[in-house]
Amino acid sequence: MSLEPGTRSYNFACPIPINCPSSFEGTHGRIRYMVDVNIIQPWKYDSIFSRAFTVIQVMDINTYNSVSQVPVQAKTEKTFGVWPFRSDPLTLELNLPQTGFVPGQTVPVNVLIGNESKIRVHEVKVGLSMMITYYSDLSSGSKCERKSVAKLKADGVLRNSRKMYDFQLMIPSTPPSCFHLCRIIKIGYQIEVVAKVKGMHINGTLIMPVTICGVPISPPAVQYTPQSSGPVAPEQRALTLVEGEGAFAPAAPPYPWSEGSTLSPPSYAEAMHSHSDSEKQSEPGDAEEKPYKPLYPVFDLSTSVVEKSEEADLDKEGKK
Repeated sequence: MSLEPGTRSYNFACPIPINCPSSFEGTHGRIRYMVDVNIIQPWKYDSIFSRAFTVIQVMDINTYNSVSQVPVQAKTEKTFGVWPFRSDPLTLELNLPQTGFVPGQTVPVNVLIGNESKIRVHEVKVGLSMMITYYSDLSSGSKCERKSVAKLKADGVLRNSRKMYDFQLMIPSTPPSCFHLCRIIKIGYQIEVVAKVKGMHINGTLIMPVTICGVPISPPAVQYTPQSSGPVAPEQRALTLVEGEGAFAPAAPPYPWSEGSTLSPPSYAEAMHSHSDSEKQSEPGDAEEKPYKPLYPVFDLSTSVVEKSEEADLDKEGKK
């Protein structure tokens, strides 16, 4: 078409397949969604404009099925020295209320350390780490990366003594776990407990895998199942430019926090540990280019916690 001088507005619509992985910016790879506008001008270079936007996966059924909603426990022992001078064991025990969490949630991490050795534990650290594995299409190789997402620390344990810790670990803005939706990037999380000892000894370490979800775990959120396992083909009419009215995309699945849901919509924030992208996106007329970082949902679960505690108090009063 030929555009005369002036301002015009055109609307486009395109459905996003239900099984898309979440946006992610990593050191060695990325999952990025872009809107590209190409203005073709005869006898001139084309004018191309791009803008990145964030996609969040909230209905990954395969990931949710791996989440335990009952308390879980992990335990390990470590000794120092070699036989016959081997010490008594240093025992680490970790207890979690479940294995699935969302950004914005405070995780109660219960740690019990029994130090029966003669070596003092001078510090205890608890943290959430993101484990990223990149797979290459050109070879069978892979590359692993570990990023610290959140961490807390406390005083250590004396010799021949036991101590219990109750950490409140806040989950910050971070992408959801992803194992089945992207073949070249896998994202997992684990809670790590480290008992630091001085000298030439190796620290005691305990690791438990956890899942970071795109929406709080609840029955309504995990009952939705896509009609097909393959990518959803966009309708032809969704890709047709319509001047003045706009195109209509196919109906999208319901949001987990829409009508009738007690879950309030999340806020959105950049992940502080996300890779700082060197490539930059620009808008028409922008004098300076700005780096792109995805925005991830952060849920405020304090209201639901208060409601549950009030219901528990009412139940107790009713029993009395």
